[in-house]
Amino acid sequence: MRIRKLKRKNERMKNMYFDKLKKLLIPPDNIDDMAIEKNIELVEKHYKLKFPQDYIQFITTYGSGQINEFINIYSTINSAAYYEMIESECRYYRDFKEKFPEKYTYNAFPKQNRLFPLGRTDGGCLMWWHMAIEPENWTIVIYDENSWENEKFDMQLCEFIYKYFTRKIRCKGFPDSLLENDRPCFNSNEFNFKMYCDSFVQII
Repeated sequence: MRIRKLKRKNERMKNMYFDKLKKLLIPPDNIDDMAIEKNIELVEKHYKLKFPQDYIQFITTYGSGQINEFINIYSTINSAAYYEMIESECRYYRDFKEKFPEKYTYNAFPKQNRLFPLGRTDGGCLMWWHMAIEPENWTIVIYDENSWENEKFDMQLCEFIYKYFTRKIRCKGFPDSLLENDRPCFNSNEFNFKMYCDSFVQII
């Protein structure tokens, strides 16, 4: 009973941050949430995993684009280019872990204690999920490619974005100029998700 109550409380907190974020970061108009959801389903099938619900809420609300023309949260797209990008970033991490194991302490997907690509910044930071058995327990790890330092944030995506832009947390890899305006802005690139809804892409 106590575990169920804690789970319900955690779900309410996550929804609360999503609702708060929508008021702070105004979503673009005319987002094709059904096409985005279909792409998410196909990508989940491809990797045999489930993405966190708060990420799904974020992507189906905002679509593809950047926050303040700096932070790019990856959209899950059922395309060869997306799958190749995910593999490329995981391979990149594994190569650096081999050379500098003391700096790169996690493993990249699909290994245990694994990281999965979440996004990147124009300043050279790679954003990762630190995966857990339950997707609602995935947390965020940010690697600064300029310094090799990493920071772990024990929270999910909407909470992280909201708390960063309301100055409740700091991220060493993000420049202070990101916080110069009163509120962040989402710049949509109006990506056509429908193009990738029809078939399951196989990578050879």
